[in-house]
Amino acid sequence: MRISRSLPVAVLALLTGFAASAQIPPPAPPVPAGSSSAEVPPPPAEFRPPEVSDAYLRPVPEAQERVGSWTDALTYLRARSTNLQLALLDVVRAEAQTRVALAGALPTITGTANVTENLLRSTQTSYDLSPVFQTPPGQPTPVSVTIPTATTYGGTISLTQPVLALRAWHAMGTAEAAVQAARMGVEDRKRTIALATASSIISVVTAERVADVNRVGLRAALERLQLTRRRAQLGAGNQLDVLRAEQDAAQARSSIVQGDDALLRAREGLGLALGVGYPVGVQRAISLDDLEATARRTCTTTNQVDSRADIRAARKQVELGERGIKDVWLQFAPTVNLVSRTDFYSEQLANARHVTWSVAGVLTVPLWDGGARYGLLRDATAQRDQARVRLEASRRTALIDVVQAKRAVEVTESQLQVARQTRDLAKQQERLARISFEIGKATSFELVDAGRQLRSAEINLAVAEFNVVQARIAAYLALAECVW
Repeated sequence: MRISRSLPVAVLALLTGFAASAQIPPPAPPVPAGSSSAEVPPPPAEFRPPEVSDAYLRPVPEAQERVGSWTDALTYLRARSTNLQLALLDVVRAEAQTRVALAGALPTITGTANVTENLLRSTQTSYDLSPVFQTPPGQPTPVSVTIPTATTYGGTISLTQPVLALRAWHAMGTAEAAVQAARMGVEDRKRTIALATASSIISVVTAERVADVNRVGLRAALERLQLTRRRAQLGAGNQLDVLRAEQDAAQARSSIVQGDDALLRAREGLGLALGVGYPVGVQRAISLDDLEATARRTCTTTNQVDSRADIRAARKQVELGERGIKDVWLQFAPTVNLVSRTDFYSEQLANARHVTWSVAGVLTVPLWDGGARYGLLRDATAQRDQARVRLEASRRTALIDVVQAKRAVEVTESQLQVARQTRDLAKQQERLARISFEIGKATSFELVDAGRQLRSAEINLAVAEFNVVQARIAAYLALAECVW
């Protein structure tokens, strides 16, 4: 058991010795005494990897539209983001409700007109007695009248002015509070949109980097395959070594296929985040440090969770719930209206005119409505309690989000250090395995395994580098207020 544990150490020392012997050039021959000048030995031949070609080495075509900075992304968001448009339309709806609430305290004017055709009519006969009182006296004259008139028409104009309307006045304040809550929702939506967009941009950059690393890995796998085939042709290898190298190249091609699909999905996700229905790429020259700095300038951070827009909006919903309860209680209050009415009729009215005008004060006292108001009161109380529970849940979630976001920065930075060390070790291991394989001191399995570990380490390092930037942006936006 002691021998088996020390065997890998001995093999590693042996490979290190071979690598050192392969890297140290042989000593130069002594210069003859009679020579006038020392002859400089020719430099060692530079190692050139074999030329390889493969259809999978072709890069993924660039997207038709690409984002070059955070400012470009904000331009897309302002013009095309559906989530932002929905939040802004919520504000428009809330502002419209303020006009509806104001109308309850303003005068209302209504007008009506009617035309009546009387179908059931009768003829009545009366006598005109004026001839009897003449000199000489005459006979009463019969007069026939058909009533009612065949066609009559009329109209009414009424004006109602609320004098005591406690519920309408209260509704005006409730509508204003709803507008404030909707605007806070827009602020929080901007924060979440900014976070999602930044994450999408970083995802595209990460996917492009991984796609490049996959192609570098495939090129290295093909070079190892060429080297293995050359050794097999010279009799220093066997067909099993070639088969292992071919399997390694096939796995590298599979990684390219998966990485390219992830890149296309990331571009499509970025397009959806920006509010367009097609893939959007990222320019190669984009700087993630500039992206982070620009995002910090467009969003200002807060020091407390309670200052976040979503928490303030949830607190405003509790206030709206309280006002909803008061609104139900105001339904028990009486109302006083001033009503003015003008009527016009085609027939002569009792005042010997065709027009009447009246002014009245109307007191309305709600006495009994079957218990509907008590049901509304219970419903409003339950809505207020739900708003309080949502506020507490939102606050707890926000606290955990902030803690996790800050911890994610430390975790990703530690992962980056580990990934960088792992990549360096894998790179050194792959170099030693290649040298040992060339001089016949390592098998093809060790060569292929070292190359596979180097590919995996390169990908992990690329992902870790971008995860750090994403974690920093997420930690900053966790307590930020975006006003773009």
